[in-house]
Amino acid sequence: SHSQYIAKTDRITFAHTKKVIVNFALSFKNMSGGKFMNKQIMFLSVFIMMAFISIANPQETYNSEDFSSEDICMKCKSNIPPAEKNNTAKALNALGMKEYRSGNLLEAARYFKCSTLEDDNFALSHYNFACMLSLLRGKDRDICNRDYVDDIKEHLIKSIQIDKNRRQRLSEDSDFENVCYFYFFRLLELNPENSLLDNLCLGSRWETSGVGLYPGDFVLSFSKNGEIKVSEFRMPENGPFGYVDFKGKFVLSGDNIIITYKNDKNVLVTFKGSIKYQINKNIFENFTIEVTTSGQSDIKQDYTFDLYSTEDCGA
Repeated sequence: SHSQYIAKTDRITFAHTKKVIVNFALSFKNMSGGKFMNKQIMFLSVFIMMAFISIANPQETYNSEDFSSEDICMKCKSNIPPAEKNNTAKALNALGMKEYRSGNLLEAARYFKCSTLEDDNFALSHYNFACMLSLLRGKDRDICNRDYVDDIKEHLIKSIQIDKNRRQRLSEDSDFENVCYFYFFRLLELNPENSLLDNLCLGSRWETSGVGLYPGDFVLSFSKNGEIKVSEFRMPENGPFGYVDFKGKFVLSGDNIIITYKNDKNVLVTFKGSIKYQINKNIFENFTIEVTTSGQSDIKQDYTFDLYSTEDCGA
């Protein structure tokens, strides 16, 4: 699944964010006997990666207007066999699949887009168009072009709202590896028809927001048996930095949640709060864990945990 894919690796491509940069630095820990690197090595890795980005030469980029012109759709429809003209949208989708299987992604995308214009309630063509844009985005390398992401989001949401079974296909489709780390995509994988527990486990990794190049203070990973892994980010003035993992328990009652674990100082830490979410037409518009923590100090702190995700170019 994409959740497993995200948990296993952050792709070091032209898609870089503050979290990807930190994970890039942390990935060298195996080269030092399993120990985390010091700050100097992390910042050196940041410099190398930013230099890599600066010499990139993006190819011609996608323009959403190119796929909506009447001339393109007229040309696409002219290739429909006479016997299939009674269902233009389905025929265009079939021609798009033929181009896709031949490796002609741009042409396939045009057919799928024209199919959606012919029948806006044809879920499959919306889904297939989003697939093509994800694949084209992976080849284009212009990761800062928001046209890709905005249109992928729009058409994926449309496909799931028309046919909720598209969500299951979405979670297994490798065509979306170029966008599966985006927040909107991670939300789409959650299912409003599932229990909150199922969605917490499906989310795989929940984290607080980081500051600058640094990741969030905490990461949560839920198990259906009531156990939880809590990871605390440590970055002392002198010494190694990284996440330290602790085992704990959680109790979910309705929308309310209590998380407890003992840290390395044998202090019992408690997170207490609730799950906040909004649903619109079988789609989660947001889904967060909002808690107050106690036990680490006399001061209680509020934290919001969100789905682990990255956004290219800080978008």
